[in-house]
Amino acid sequence: MSRKSKLEPVRKFLISEQSKIITKIDDAIKAEEFLQAENLKGFRRILSVAMQLCGEEKLKGDKDGA
Repeated sequence: MSRKSKLEPVRKFLISEQSKIITKIDDAIKAEEFLQAENLKGFRRILSVAMQLCGEEKLKGDKDGA
């Protein structure tokens, strides 16, 4: 149970950062800064992998005692 409680703040941070990155990507595309948009997309993929490593699925199914 302690492992789950330690990962919860990390998951929340990753989710909030991922939503911020999406808006930054949109802003970069509107400003025609395509290189920056591609770099941000790469960072978004890294955040996605980090969320998977934290056990994103366990957030929905809290019944599991991992």
